[in-house]
Amino acid sequence: MAVDDQQTAADVLFRLQRESPDNPEVLYIQTHMFSELGMRAARELQEKDPTSYQARRLQAEGLESQGKEDEAAAVYRDILKDHPNVPGIHYRLGQIALAEAGDGGPTDAAQAEFEKEIAVDPTNASAEFILGELARRKGDWNDAIRHFTQAAHLDAGFSEAYLALGMSLAA
Repeated sequence: MAVDDQQTAADVLFRLQRESPDNPEVLYIQTHMFSELGMRAARELQEKDPTSYQARRLQAEGLESQGKEDEAAAVYRDILKDHPNVPGIHYRLGQIALAEAGDGGPTDAAQAEFEKEIAVDPTNASAEFILGELARRKGDWNDAIRHFTQAAHLDAGFSEAYLALGMSLAA
């Protein structure tokens, strides 16, 4: 990493992982090295194309991680103006809207964002699951069952979708 040979660094990290998969020192080194690789890629993206939707998305994700949901939502909405069909953006806006609604608050804005996400990316099992969960909370069992079934169909390993589907069917 010190000589900026990222390929060799990654190769060495994967070799260490193969040779000592449970070694805490190897895991510690991997954590720092992959973090450094990620930071370098983010800097390179910002330097090469700071106005790209990918760079702006990274900015929004950073704002979210700092708890600045309103600012992040504004960046996400700005991305959608120029790139309305980017997968994942409506999902992030839906998550922000859910957080703003809190426990028991209105979830209509969140639901609308998750529905838009499904329109953009019909393979988003997480969005289907959340739509199912919102329907379940309203007692709309048929809609909940439909969304949980779709989430499980899209991701066969999505155990929470199967559990929620079973609970909805039982209800």
